[in-house]
Amino acid sequence: MKEIGLFFAVGIVALLGGLYMLQAGILAPVPGLGMILGASAILQWWVALRLRGAWNAMPPSVQTNNQTLNQMRWLFTFGAIFLTVDLFPHVILVMSGFSEQTVTTAHWVAHLFLFVYLIIATRMAVMFFNPRWKNYATGFVVLVSLAALSVSAVKPDYLTNIPGSAYPFVSSDPLYAMFNMISNVTSVGIFGLYLIIMSLRSNVSWSARIRAILLGLGFQGLVAMGFLIQYSHTQNTAMYIYIASIAWSLLTGLGALYAARWRA
Repeated sequence: MKEIGLFFAVGIVALLGGLYMLQAGILAPVPGLGMILGASAILQWWVALRLRGAWNAMPPSVQTNNQTLNQMRWLFTFGAIFLTVDLFPHVILVMSGFSEQTVTTAHWVAHLFLFVYLIIATRMAVMFFNPRWKNYATGFVVLVSLAALSVSAVKPDYLTNIPGSAYPFVSSDPLYAMFNMISNVTSVGIFGLYLIIMSLRSNVSWSARIRAILLGLGFQGLVAMGFLIQYSHTQNTAMYIYIASIAWSLLTGLGALYAARWRA
């Protein structure tokens, strides 16, 4: 339990420290977004590396019977890669003065990793309680995600300047923003709620229930983060995004680390 406590403490310190710096104006908008993505990436990499180590320590016979862990390690790997790659278009490339085309292309590439994450999350959520439906759910999310990526290719992102920021923001075309939200809601949104509801109705062990609830709640943080990025442009938006982002990485991470048999 020490690792879970340490992971939780790091997440809370990152959350409170980040909120303070945003509220006090210590960080400008674009560097502030870098802090948001960076802190979340660190939490996701922590879990990804921990689960990968646990997986590699298992003999092949045990790995065969532990597909949940296999799915989970890839889930956090792609989540960590997405957040890391997304730092480049949103922060590093913008602050370095790269062209709009380079920035928006990098953003499209980053979202490739996000949509793989959404597909894995959906498949894993259904596998928890109804493995027979996993292929149908996966196929549905693949189609929606491909539609979103196609719209993004036709209607690319653009850079927009906002008052008080020395650097521009990456903004999405309204049509893509809509498809992106549809993709989020119909994957981690719906199937995250499925995890929560089924865990409350199921007779599985409390360990499995708690893990499923934490994952389901964490997935809702990703949905909220996407909505805020696309549609909220208030003075406190950055802080709301930060809360949603940390909630996503922290709660799903706690759910992944909760299973005692995954820890050496």
